[in-house]
Amino acid sequence: MPLQDEFSLHQEIKAKLEEAGWLNGNELLKFKENEFVENFYFPKFPEKKVKEINKELFLNLTPSEEKDVLDFIHNELRNATEERILRYIKYGIPVTINNETRIVWLIDYSNRKKHIFLPA
Repeated sequence: MPLQDEFSLHQEIKAKLEEAGWLNGNELLKFKENEFVENFYFPKFPEKKVKEINKELFLNLTPSEEKDVLDFIHNELRNATEERILRYIKYGIPVTINNETRIVWLIDYSNRKKHIFLPA
């Protein structure tokens, strides 16, 4: 069986995400496909989504604790290997708050249609 070329594989993944209800972030945020994603990192957008997905956790945090958690998540994602990022997407990011480890979810698995994706 011949290998699928990269472009058609990306098109297939994109189509499956759209079928699942995900919004195309390139269209929504006006990004061009295949541009370097790091150039378009907007901290406020992911922070808003993380707080939305983890509402109950963030309701009980002080502004200082909230900032610490968001800074921790940002640093973890910025410095993580691809394998670690995949693990965070699947299982969340463990965060210690007041000597208690909590999981901060990056994906709302109960409501997948609320997500967007950026085809690379």
